[in-house]
Amino acid sequence: MRIAFLIPSLTIGGAEKAVSLLTTELSHQHDIYIMLLQKKIQFPYKGHVYVIGQEDNFQGRLHSYVSYFKLLRSINPDVVISLLTKAHTMNALIPAIVKRRLIWVQNFPIQHHFRNKIISLQNLLKWLTIYRGVDRILAASKLLAHKLMMLYRVDRKKISVLYNPVNITEIETLKKYPLNDAERDLFGSPTFINVGRFTWQKGQWHLIRSFKEASKELEDAKLIIVGEGKMKFFLHSLIKKLNLNNRVTLFGPTSNPYKLMGRSDVFVFPSIKEGLPISLIEALACGLTVMSSDCPSGPREILAPDTPYYDKPLKEPEFAKYGILMPAPDGMLRDHTQGLTWCEKKWAEWMTIVGSDKNIRRRYASIAPIRAFDFDVKKIGRTLLDIISE
Repeated sequence: MRIAFLIPSLTIGGAEKAVSLLTTELSHQHDIYIMLLQKKIQFPYKGHVYVIGQEDNFQGRLHSYVSYFKLLRSINPDVVISLLTKAHTMNALIPAIVKRRLIWVQNFPIQHHFRNKIISLQNLLKWLTIYRGVDRILAASKLLAHKLMMLYRVDRKKISVLYNPVNITEIETLKKYPLNDAERDLFGSPTFINVGRFTWQKGQWHLIRSFKEASKELEDAKLIIVGEGKMKFFLHSLIKKLNLNNRVTLFGPTSNPYKLMGRSDVFVFPSIKEGLPISLIEALACGLTVMSSDCPSGPREILAPDTPYYDKPLKEPEFAKYGILMPAPDGMLRDHTQGLTWCEKKWAEWMTIVGSDKNIRRRYASIAPIRAFDFDVKKIGRTLLDIISE
């Protein structure tokens, strides 16, 4: 089968990692093509790569569509799977010269964009018009599929759930890599860790503020936050002003966060919204106790798969089957001068409890890898092929 993926780039991100893993897995038996709108590649991949993007203006976008059309005529794929908004639009607008066109939705939709109502309107119009022409919609979680049906009137028969994959075998190998001297100094007793882009939706400033309170009782505890992004300077400033320079580390982007995760005690994930967070699944694969906000969408489906995926916001922690679900932060930016919110206080309280109780950590650490295997790339790859063949 000739399978093509259309995505803006292969830089750091959940959608990009999903393409990296699936192209590597599926390339053993299928012809794989990756079409990028930008020549930005940080993840490994397998298959033929083509850069079709031009400058981000009208003339550049027009050239991109022409290049995309010509490329499709040339390689004649059996299916094109697009990820992220710009790629979805190109995939949906192209004339029907491809046998099957699929849109794989990774991000949780919100009816009103939190910063720009024009973006919300544009998104709604796309879903009500051009996106209806594709053959199938893939959603990264059950709640995401539900929201697409409710907000954008997507036909239930046209939508399937495809979870994001992880490579269990690779993680098992990489987490055993040795630490250098500087990395060993990052760890405390206990060590909390967060992995994710430094962006608004990840809510890391809430975590830092909560950790400040928890560290009053957990005197030897440390927090490592791995990633990069536009909020780096805000987070760095907050750490400094809270006098946490020796307790909290912003660890830059790394190709192997697993050696840090595998030696930590608790994975803390205070996201405000998600699609299906890959880093949370990777934390389970590393055998970590997980504390995650019960945000839309993904964490509940991962940690409490037997519970309803659409529920009321949590007010108290929930000891779920595979991890601890916590109230989701409100997403309001706050600095060192403002008091903790009730949610931040709840996080601080339970970080202290979990950080002090090895029995809780042992219990969850022992069953975490069992759940992670449900998302292994081999299983997700087979699911994708089944959907394509329907």
